[in-house]
Amino acid sequence: MAVLLRFKCIFFSITLISFICQTHCLQPVMTENNEKEKHALLLFKQSFREDCNQSLNTAVSYPKLKFWGSGKEYGGHDHCTWEGVECDEADSHVVELDLSNSCLYGTFPSDSTIFSLTHLKKLKLGNNHFNFSKIPHRIGRLSKLDVLNLSYSAFAGQIPIEISTLSNLSTLDLSQTVEDEYHSLKLYNPSLDILVRDMTKLTQLCLSFVDMSSTVPSSLSNLTSLRRVSFEQSDLYGSFPSSFFLLPKLEEVNLRGNEDLEGQLPEFEQNSQLKVLDLYYTSFSGKIPSSIGKLRFLDVLALSNCHFSGMLPLELGNLTQLSSLQLGRNDFTLVPSSITNLTFLHTLDLSNINLDGKILIPWLFRLKSLTDLRLRRTGFINGTIPSFLANLTRLTTLDLSENQLTGSFPTWFPSLRNLEYLHLGVNQLEGPISQGISEMHKLRALYLTGNSGLFGDFGMFLGYKHLKVLTLHSLNITFPSTLATNSSHVLESLDLSACNLTKIPDILWNLTELIVLSLRANNLEGNILTDFKKPLDVIPWPRMKLFNLANNKLKGPLPIPSTTMFAYYASGNLFSGTIPAGVCNARSLYILDLSFNNFTGTIPSCITHQLSDSMAILNLQGNSLRGVIPQTYRKFCKLKMINLSQNKLRGKLPTSLANCKRLEVFDIGANSVSDRFPSWLGSLQRLQVLVLRQNNFSGKIPNRVTGFPRLRIIDLSNNSFTGSLPCGYFENWYGMKATDENHPSQSKLRYTVRFNITDNYLFPPLEYNYSVTVTIKGSTMQYRKILDVFRLVDFSSNCLTGTIPNSIGYLSGLQALNLSYNSLWGRIPPCLSSIHDLQSLDLSRNKLSGSIPQELTQLTSLETFNASQNLLTGEIPTGRQFNTFDNTSFGGNVGLCGVPLSKSCNTENNTVVLEPVTGEDDEQGSNLIDWIVRTLGCASGIVVGFVIGKYFVTDKHDEWFMETFGRRKKPTNTARRAPPFV
Repeated sequence: MAVLLRFKCIFFSITLISFICQTHCLQPVMTENNEKEKHALLLFKQSFREDCNQSLNTAVSYPKLKFWGSGKEYGGHDHCTWEGVECDEADSHVVELDLSNSCLYGTFPSDSTIFSLTHLKKLKLGNNHFNFSKIPHRIGRLSKLDVLNLSYSAFAGQIPIEISTLSNLSTLDLSQTVEDEYHSLKLYNPSLDILVRDMTKLTQLCLSFVDMSSTVPSSLSNLTSLRRVSFEQSDLYGSFPSSFFLLPKLEEVNLRGNEDLEGQLPEFEQNSQLKVLDLYYTSFSGKIPSSIGKLRFLDVLALSNCHFSGMLPLELGNLTQLSSLQLGRNDFTLVPSSITNLTFLHTLDLSNINLDGKILIPWLFRLKSLTDLRLRRTGFINGTIPSFLANLTRLTTLDLSENQLTGSFPTWFPSLRNLEYLHLGVNQLEGPISQGISEMHKLRALYLTGNSGLFGDFGMFLGYKHLKVLTLHSLNITFPSTLATNSSHVLESLDLSACNLTKIPDILWNLTELIVLSLRANNLEGNILTDFKKPLDVIPWPRMKLFNLANNKLKGPLPIPSTTMFAYYASGNLFSGTIPAGVCNARSLYILDLSFNNFTGTIPSCITHQLSDSMAILNLQGNSLRGVIPQTYRKFCKLKMINLSQNKLRGKLPTSLANCKRLEVFDIGANSVSDRFPSWLGSLQRLQVLVLRQNNFSGKIPNRVTGFPRLRIIDLSNNSFTGSLPCGYFENWYGMKATDENHPSQSKLRYTVRFNITDNYLFPPLEYNYSVTVTIKGSTMQYRKILDVFRLVDFSSNCLTGTIPNSIGYLSGLQALNLSYNSLWGRIPPCLSSIHDLQSLDLSRNKLSGSIPQELTQLTSLETFNASQNLLTGEIPTGRQFNTFDNTSFGGNVGLCGVPLSKSCNTENNTVVLEPVTGEDDEQGSNLIDWIVRTLGCASGIVVGFVIGKYFVTDKHDEWFMETFGRRKKPTNTARRAPPFV
């Protein structure tokens, strides 16, 4: 008993000593740690100033740190009670720091004391302004982080690789809204794949407006816990894995604005949790699967401005929870009647779809909650503005453009008093503008483009307090001489294209908030720099992002773009001198179009070196630029189109062009470039147009079996290529095989300017369409979107020999084939009949022999055929298209007979009766000289042949596309052509 009592005493003593140690010995340690954390927070506060005007969302922002360390009512010295700070109850370590919307402004210190809070599990710094600081590498010290939110806080530069080590993250949000490309947040190294590879616990991954410039890794589909993914406008490209949409917990997918991102929708499963599916302005294609009706929780379906096609499935009507349905600007053929089941819609976009008005108008009449309605080019709305809209009084957005609307604004129109965005462009409205909109005081954007019957005074628009976007293209507008004292000056986008202006109205110089200004296709004359109140070199609108001066008569030196510029159009003017190196100060320049001016000198090397990681479109066509093509294209080159044609450039092609992985169009026609065939360009998987015509290229075209998989137009004409036709390439040019435009290899050539502004309707993506001029049988035509349609192979006017290989028949999608002015021999292969879409075929001025295959009559689309000046024999095929060709298609073949030639065939003896040739002696003589000269050129050598051929062979046309089907002659001069449509 005594032993037991002694044991209890010892146990009690030990417990008491332990308690005393915990309360008196360890307390100083805990206090010391807490003091360090409190001190770290106070130093963090001192790193910034509080400026709520810099916050993205000023409505919810307030200075949370203002009272840190103040009196007892604000927590006093207990930092765990400060606003935005959460501590662990057990040891008082800071575990959560929520400083979102705290009005913080200033540069984020690389050694910030916040990184000493190593027990942090949640760090939220969203919606502040850190002045385009880099995210510090020391963030990797916060290894316990579960939530990291740095969204919309003006971070810039490369995302540190240390973030990829935070494997406990369930939420990662680095989304930004950037002012320009130069200040963007980038994800190059680490790549997206490396960043998330070990983050297996991720439920939210948001990287909107982060420049990733990469493909989407398949490993993304392994993150089975993901609920929300947002990659809006993140410069993703390539193929998106369709399996990703089948992740079991996925609720929201936002891929909006990645125009180069391709993919197709999968067959959805019944247990899908998807609520938001936003693919707006991507290159997704194919049909909408009927299984989309299984997405019973779907709230937002945004598929506008993609490449979807076919009939919309009847099951679309099963999505009765939809509040937003956006299907516009695709190739859908019909909207099913089941769509009338969707009665909770707030947003509806059915633009460019064949609609049945008898079904839809009663349904639209019932959608009283609609706030956003877009019915551009629907086909069922015409005549006057439809009266059923008067009942939709909650509308804030209304788009009725391109519907052949007539008359004036209806008397009930002002009842739509909530309208903020009104788009009535490309209709036939008439009358005074003020009649319909004078009471719409909430207007933020007004589009009246192309209604030539509308007229008004520009001064009326300056009285609107909220009006930021105004397009008056092709309208009759008068301008006041001065601004009224009560004018708002808030206009940010103004389109005055084709308004018959002869000078820039003085009132525009005072609109200092302008971001977009288009003065295209007016009659502006003189020197824009000297017309301003005082001489200047730089465009005088400091916020300008898009400036369009195309198709005027402006002269003098080029105005230097502002540093904020995204798109600069100055084509079709009389600007002269050298291209100023100052254009490279616009570090976010996306489009630079200076085509068809009088620029001389060399291309500034800074354009390709400094701007190739932001620029997508470079068009310098039709000037007098000399020197070599700049040699340096950066590793992350984003160029999609390069047009340097019709200049005086020389030297070799820069091999660093291989860094431009997104290049789709490369045109250097009509220069003096001397090089071999650039087979190394075959590694560019997206290249669709390659134009090398009328240069000094020589040597053999390699007979490769790989390369150029998406090529649809290749023009090598008027060079000195030798050897045989590249049959290996023909077998693998997949872009010329498919005829279906929705095939993944046939993505349309669409270039857009994006402003990285949250209001996409105020500043929608602007398309840049690459145009070409086509000469067909002497008629010159200009096509804005010809590259969406045509597939061409033009190897004419070279020194090619050998036979036409059967593999050329693999190019079943070709519409134009020109092999004229070479030394090809052998027979015309019957396999050409398998090119079902062929519209133009020119085989003239070769050494082809044998008969014309009867199989060619199967080419029912053939409009132009030329086999003249060869060694062909036998009877000319008859039937179908061959009955429409005249004798110029067959002349110069002494062995040919039959209609339409004046040589009949003696079928009994299988002999040809030759009749005297009259009326064509001069033409035949000229043709013979041309043929001899070209033959001598090939035999004597590349240089001699090229010079002599250039002397004898002339033509008034200087087109790079389809210079076919008649005499093919080498131009001796470069005529000034009309600039492309902008």
